[in-house]
Amino acid sequence: MTERPSERQFNNPPNVPGKLTRSLNLDSLGFSASLICALHCALVPLFITSLPLLGLEFLANPAVEGTMILTGLAIGITSLAHGYLHHHRNFAALVILVAGFAIIAAGHLTALVAYESLVTPLGAGIVAFSHFVNWRLCNHDQKHAHKADHCEPHSNAS
Repeated sequence: MTERPSERQFNNPPNVPGKLTRSLNLDSLGFSASLICALHCALVPLFITSLPLLGLEFLANPAVEGTMILTGLAIGITSLAHGYLHHHRNFAALVILVAGFAIIAAGHLTALVAYESLVTPLGAGIVAFSHFVNWRLCNHDQKHAHKADHCEPHSNAS
């Protein structure tokens, strides 16, 4: 009779700690959401006249844009906070995330609205880059943790 793999074996590839896998998945999700946002912001203005013909006019709705921005912000905060608190204690990815969302906000709320189709994808690209930086920092932390035989998250205990 063959043994079924345990849930831990099934969910985590060999030699990859569970917390790192979860962080990578959040960063992958955040990177993907940012990329979709950038594509949406860049392409909708180009095809806005064709959207009703294709039944996709909802993509130009401000509620869709707001939902995408808030979803990206929630994923970004969750992913980068997890990486910061449990892996690397480095503010770089968080600073990049804030800069990206500041650019997106500027594209929607200031005189830059005329350039929204250029400014907002730039901000989304910067948000995607923040997920990449977080992933690299988490990966770097895990490599150092393995060398030191210490894979537990940072502790606040002294």
